[in-house]
Amino acid sequence: MFEAHIDSKQLNNLTKDLELTQLQILRLAKKVFKNSAKDFAKKVIKRANSEYQIAQKKLKERIRQYVINDLKIKIFSGFYRIGLTHWRARQIGKIKKGQKRRSSGRGGVEFGAAGQRQFRPGAFIITSKRKDGSPGGKVAFKRTGSARLPIQKQVTDIDDVITPILESEVENFYKIFSARFNRECTKYLGGN
Repeated sequence: MFEAHIDSKQLNNLTKDLELTQLQILRLAKKVFKNSAKDFAKKVIKRANSEYQIAQKKLKERIRQYVINDLKIKIFSGFYRIGLTHWRARQIGKIKKGQKRRSSGRGGVEFGAAGQRQFRPGAFIITSKRKDGSPGGKVAFKRTGSARLPIQKQVTDIDDVITPILESEVENFYKIFSARFNRECTKYLGGN
């Protein structure tokens, strides 16, 4: 869990040269903070999608932010696991004819962004079926023993990937807020 907030000291640094009342400053700060808070989770999701090729739909389900009070938000990413197929996974090896084979001759699933791809040996991707028999989404599985069944869905943690992105975005939050706050103050003072 991460927290982004604007305290009174930071707000005073931004407003020391402005001739506004405390009520006007607080109203402007609340308006700018709400807009900045809305964009915060979107930026984290877009950045994780572009850097690590994780499906945005799954990230939107797992990264949440809550406005605690007027000038504070808390961001929860949790210790979530995401199926390999949401990391742009692809089948490699002997499992399907005509597919690219690994030099070791072992089949598996490769997932992740280019340059950071990981390999899960022995895993395979199948199209799951819904209860009504129609085809569902693709899912990566691995056999738990030498027999055909049982199989286990293959997942991986996103916490190690999301934490550095959240830390850097929390650091940038004040810069973004101050730039937006200055623009709003200029608009407000120009309109009066």
